[in-house]
Amino acid sequence: MNYLNYDGELNFDGFEKFINELKNCNQEEDLLLFLTTNGGDYCIAQMMYQALSAYPKHVYINCNFECSSAGFYLISNILEDEHFTLTIGISAFSIVHKASVDYSIAEVKKDSDKAKFWSNRLDFINEHDMKTYKTLGFTDEELNKINNDEDVYLDSNGLKRVLFGVTEID
Repeated sequence: MNYLNYDGELNFDGFEKFINELKNCNQEEDLLLFLTTNGGDYCIAQMMYQALSAYPKHVYINCNFECSSAGFYLISNILEDEHFTLTIGISAFSIVHKASVDYSIAEVKKDSDKAKFWSNRLDFINEHDMKTYKTLGFTDEELNKINNDEDVYLDSNGLKRVLFGVTEID
């Protein structure tokens, strides 16, 4: 069994480090990834999913602490893929909200054509995510909060409810 730990924001630097560590794994053995993230870039979450999907053996993902925003996007995308096993620990939690862009960090003027393009892409991503959240176990109240640009806080029981359909927790 190979063991990797991703602890931090889903960004290009963290992804590059993760890829280098993944390349050094014994490809003949399963992989256990300990994932802790406060979120980050949705594109990086998609790239991480693709990299993990390409791993030749089974991938176990263990969320024992925070797995928010783009991190939630990542784990919600692996649910129906038999290549993965997801475990949610008792201390796990997630903050779920709409995708957004900080234009000041991106160095894009808000009224530029590029900003308009990004805004349209974000609308598409958020519409897709809302459809996904509806098929998961989000309540109408939680969906309304997300749709109104508010955060939804899920503890480990909430994560198990929306991801696995578990309604009664011991």
